[in-house]
Amino acid sequence: MKAHILIVEDEAILYGRLRHFLLKENYSIDKFCESFEDAIKFIHKKKPDIVLLDINLKGQKTGIDLGKILYEEYHIPFIYVTGSNDDETFYESLKTRHEHYFVKTKPNLDLKELLRVTQTALIKNKKQNPIISKIGVLGLVEYKKDIKQENELLLNSVTIPFENIIYFSNAKIEESKIETDLINLKENYLWFKVKNKDLKYPYELYLLESSLDNLMKLLPNSFARVNKNYIVNLHTAHFKGRVNGSYIKVDNQDFMVTRTYRNELETKISLMFIDL
Repeated sequence: MKAHILIVEDEAILYGRLRHFLLKENYSIDKFCESFEDAIKFIHKKKPDIVLLDINLKGQKTGIDLGKILYEEYHIPFIYVTGSNDDETFYESLKTRHEHYFVKTKPNLDLKELLRVTQTALIKNKKQNPIISKIGVLGLVEYKKDIKQENELLLNSVTIPFENIIYFSNAKIEESKIETDLINLKENYLWFKVKNKDLKYPYELYLLESSLDNLMKLLPNSFARVNKNYIVNLHTAHFKGRVNGSYIKVDNQDFMVTRTYRNELETKISLMFIDL
C-alpha cells in the first residue's frame, strides 16, 4: 500500500508543485492544507504516514507548534520544508524531533533531494508489527508462549476490525469469556473488549502482546487514552458522551479521565463530534 502524505503549506502554487511531483512517484497526497487547525482536522480524517511541514503557516500557530503535536501526541514523522534558514528557527525546530530540516531553495526547489529525505524517513519509521494492521488487531485467545507451534497461532487468534473494539486495558479483571486466566495478566500483555452483537466472534475478550504506551502509537485517531489502565474507542458506535466532569461513557461503561490525558481527549472529541 502506497504511503499517504500530508503537505501543510500556505503557498498554493508550491503545494501544487509538490503534489504533482509526489503523485508521479506513486504517493497518496491529501488536499491543500494551509494552517495548524486544518492539519489537525485532516489528520483525524485520515492519518498520514508522514507530514511535509512549512514553518510559516496561515493563522497564529506555526509549523513548529504543529511539529510539537505531531511528535508528542500523534507520533507521526514529519519533515520541515521551509524558507527559514536562520539559526534561531533551526535550533527552535530541533525541540520538536523532526526527521529533517529541508530549506526551500529559490528559484528552484530540489525535488529529488526532498524525495530522498522523505523516502528515508518513511523507511526509518515503518512499523513492522504483525498484530496491528491498517484495518484491525490480531486478538489472541492464549498467551503466545503457551502456543506450541506457529500454525497454532492462527488457530488461536482472531482478526478484529478497529470499529468492533470497545477498549484496551492492562487492568486486572475478575471474570472473562476468554479461554485463559486473566486474573494474573502476564507481563507485556493487555486485553481488549469486543462488541459482539451478531456473535461473529467466539469470545468477548482477547489478549494482545503490547503495552498501552506502544499500542497508542499504532492505533487510529478514534482511540484515546483516558487513564493509566484504559484506551477507549471514540467511534460513534461506542462513545455515548461525557458523564459529569471527569468521566466519559463508552458502550455501557463509565471511564475516569485523569488530568494527564484530559487535553488530548478533549481535542479528539471536539474534532470528531462538532455538536458536543
